[in-house]
Amino acid sequence: MTLNPSANPPSCFPEALFQLLLNNLSDEENVWWVAKTRSRQEKALAWTLVNQNIPYYLPLIHRLQKSKKRMRVSVVPLFSGYIFFRGNIASRLAVLRTRRVAQVIEVPGQARLTTELQMIKKMLDREKQVELCDFLTAGQKVTITHGPLAGLSGSVIKQKNRFYLQLAVECIGQGVRVEVPMKYVKPEDSSPVLMAA
Repeated sequence: MTLNPSANPPSCFPEALFQLLLNNLSDEENVWWVAKTRSRQEKALAWTLVNQNIPYYLPLIHRLQKSKKRMRVSVVPLFSGYIFFRGNIASRLAVLRTRRVAQVIEVPGQARLTTELQMIKKMLDREKQVELCDFLTAGQKVTITHGPLAGLSGSVIKQKNRFYLQLAVECIGQGVRVEVPMKYVKPEDSSPVLMAA
C-alpha cells in the first residue's frame, strides 16, 4: 500500500468496530490493549495496523495551528502518544515488532474501556469543540438528556462560568471535555450538581 505522507489514517478500523463489538460481546480472545507510542508515531502505527488488519481506535481532532503567519488546520491524535487496539497475544507482539511503540499496556477493565471509547467516539462524531482535560478534576456524575450528545454520561465541571461534560479514559489517566448547556444535563444521583475545576 503506497501512502501519501499527508494522508490521515481512519480514526476507527474497521469503521464499524464498535458495532461489531456490540454484536460479539463473547469474544474473549481479542481484547483491548493500549499502545504507548514513540514520539509522533500514532498515525504511522495506525496505518501499520490497517495493513496488518488489526482493529484499532485512534481518536483524532482538528487543531488550529499558526505556521509562518498562516493559520492551518491539522489533524492530531486526541490522546497524544496513545492508540487503542484489539487483538490477541499474537497481535500484541506484532504491534511491539513495529518499533513504533514504547510499551503495550494491558487493560484490566475491558467493558469499561469499551464504554469510555464509545462515548468519546460519539462525542467526536457530533461535536467539534472537544478539549483534552485533566482526568483528576472533581465533578458530579451526569447524563446528557437532549441534543446531539444525548445518552452520554460523565462528570460535569464548571470553569470560568462555563459548564463542561468530562469523559474519562481511566486506564491512561486522561479525559476529554466538551461545553454543554446545563438544561440538557440530568444528575445521576442526589449530590450537588456543580464542582469548581
